[in-house]
Amino acid sequence: MSDNVTLPGVGDVVAADDAGAGGKVQIIKLAISADGSATVIPADAANGLDVDVTRLPALPAGTFHIGQVGSDGLWQSNALTMSVAGVYSTGDYIGPSTTSASLAGATRVSGGRAILQSLLITDKLANDPVPMELWLFGQAVTVPTDNAAWDISDVNVQACVGVIPITTDRWFKSASNKVYCDPNIGLQFVCAATTLGYALVARGTTPSYASQDIAIAFGILQD
Repeated sequence: MSDNVTLPGVGDVVAADDAGAGGKVQIIKLAISADGSATVIPADAANGLDVDVTRLPALPAGTFHIGQVGSDGLWQSNALTMSVAGVYSTGDYIGPSTTSASLAGATRVSGGRAILQSLLITDKLANDPVPMELWLFGQAVTVPTDNAAWDISDVNVQACVGVIPITTDRWFKSASNKVYCDPNIGLQFVCAATTLGYALVARGTTPSYASQDIAIAFGILQD
């Protein structure tokens, strides 16, 4: 049968729906529907036209936020392994030998940005604090042997994303131990993947430490 009809047509039936007191409504077929099909596209009063979501393109791999307001947060505390330990002189590196300590998942996605908002350091010793520095890197880096002079290569220094001074005035002591707290750092950084490398450096002579006497907690706001 020919599709097109010249109106007024003779002998052709026009599909309609009886809408009650409102009269009859002609059924309109979408031009992209199957040729020759009388099937009506489903809909209901509550939700309107049905949509086949199974035909939507697949989302790309990774994490995607749609309509998010604000940031994700990460709070993680890591005990600091000291491969040699003991007394550290000013300028000595404190931490695991050869490869820096690191924080996995510091950024939400690979190559992503984040903000180090706060820093909390716990120390099991109650001695008077000495100045230190916390060096941060966009990846784990090669470091000296624990309790040796702090020295890194030119390649590794280019991975540095910040240095936090650990000043003596932010330590709070109890009779048995002490805590360092800085809630307002606000340092933005980028990781090569999602891991943040870090290294602690003494800027004064420390007491004799055992491994994991110090723990470092990072408060991070993730984009």
